[in-house]
Amino acid sequence: MNRFTLKVCMSRFVYCTSRQPSGKNPYLSPVFFVLYYFLLSGAAYGQEEFQIWNKGMPNSNGVVVTEIKQNERIYAVNKPTLSAYFPNQENRSKAAVIICPGGGYKHLAIEKEGYQVAKWLNIHGISAFVLKYRLPASPDVRIPYKAPLQDLQRAIKFLHQHKDEWGIDENKIGVLGFSAGGHLAATAGVLAVTDWSLAGDSLDTLKFHPDFMILIYAQLANPSDRLFGEEKSAEANFLRNLTEKVNADTPPTFMVYAADDKTTPPDQGINFYKAMREVNVPAEIHIFESGGHGFGLGKPGNSHRLWPELCINWLRERNIIQGD
Repeated sequence: MNRFTLKVCMSRFVYCTSRQPSGKNPYLSPVFFVLYYFLLSGAAYGQEEFQIWNKGMPNSNGVVVTEIKQNERIYAVNKPTLSAYFPNQENRSKAAVIICPGGGYKHLAIEKEGYQVAKWLNIHGISAFVLKYRLPASPDVRIPYKAPLQDLQRAIKFLHQHKDEWGIDENKIGVLGFSAGGHLAATAGVLAVTDWSLAGDSLDTLKFHPDFMILIYAQLANPSDRLFGEEKSAEANFLRNLTEKVNADTPPTFMVYAADDKTTPPDQGINFYKAMREVNVPAEIHIFESGGHGFGLGKPGNSHRLWPELCINWLRERNIIQGD
């Protein structure tokens, strides 16, 4: 399905639903929700999975882990990978986003906060890469809190390695994270000079810092104990409250929260936003009245369903992607 066909389908739908009673928003209707996800399935070429560590994966005991996937979630990761989703050639921009699914560092919500999100980004011409990162409790991991960030930093380097092949602008590689995945993405953003992904190969010299961040109900302070456990080192404590680590090198950030989120209160995002403003880093935050935690791209009939559209507008305003 090319971009023109997609736009025609969506335009016809909006025209028809615009004739419903005044005050009804067609973008919040269940019919739109079904059509939207149907179109998502045809917007990309498909996925290809890449192992990001060919050899020399740091922080590994060498234990072979059996991958466990149940109910669209991954509970154990054997080898960290990037699942690549490329938009149709005529629709492709030079922007790329690495997606970090959430799951409280216990599992990865790989479908709702990974593959579905990649397909949505493809509709807007953005190359998307779903990161399957190591979980702290893995028996293969020696220092639990380091493993997820090592995998994300390596993934950013991996995109820089293939930027010419995949048509990616080296200054338009961003990260998008949900919940604990948002903590992971934000950690990569605030650590501009600390490279934990050194592996003794050619990628060691490549950039490991994202150019922009999209944080959706991200845990920015006091993340799950599954990440740190009983770890009390200064290095671990450094990552417990990311708001305190915001600096002038933190990349521009778009954030979304729900006011009734009991897992990650929106105050975390507000404080992060204030910290970014203090160092003159561009930031935008949207707090919706309802949605709770874990709504992904959005639930039918809720105003938080508008966040993907707001995010795309933000990317255009920052010239990360071009307008239609």
